[in-house]
Amino acid sequence: MKSRRSPYSPEEDRSMWKYLIKELRALNDYALTPGGNQIWEKYRKDHKGCARTCQSLASHYVKRLKGRVCFSNLPLADILYFIRRMDEKLQPEYKKRLETHFKCRLEVTGSRVKVTYESEEGINDIEEIQDSEAAKKSIWKRPIDSNEDSVPPRPPRPDLEGWLRTAPSVAVGRHELVTPLVQRSEDEQDEPTSTQEVLKVLREMEEAREQEL
Repeated sequence: MKSRRSPYSPEEDRSMWKYLIKELRALNDYALTPGGNQIWEKYRKDHKGCARTCQSLASHYVKRLKGRVCFSNLPLADILYFIRRMDEKLQPEYKKRLETHFKCRLEVTGSRVKVTYESEEGINDIEEIQDSEAAKKSIWKRPIDSNEDSVPPRPPRPDLEGWLRTAPSVAVGRHELVTPLVQRSEDEQDEPTSTQEVLKVLREMEEAREQEL
């Protein structure tokens, strides 16, 4: 009588999902085809104790895991990243499940997904990701506190081209900070732009500001 193969455990499923995410974030093309053997050959090399063949792993992904990343128990950021990189559609029933599981609200507009988390006091955090940021390992934008009118400015600091770069000083909208650049005046164009000269200008500006105070 032919023996049955042992079923995959939840731990094995999670290990496979985590490996897929890791390889996708590393921008390895073979991770885009988890139904093939290449990624699972590498998986077996990186998991010395794995008793599954790469054919078995690929078959298990296609039959049991494909299209079910929302049930993977991964962090929400990883789930959304996987969906975007694999060009999958976030089905309404899966969207609802994620919102319930992570206590958030998902707003999908084209290539953008806005995640709004809720607390006992109500909505308290907003995160936003776009497809253009997927290749940058899922950079998240953090909001500005609506009660915070401005950020205390710091003295300007010179960059390598002789510009004086100020700290963010004005909050605009909900997700944006304006960071102005102050160019050297026309009279200073012929002066040397060494670090010593720039620091001298900064000291003079700081002294003038202290006198005004």
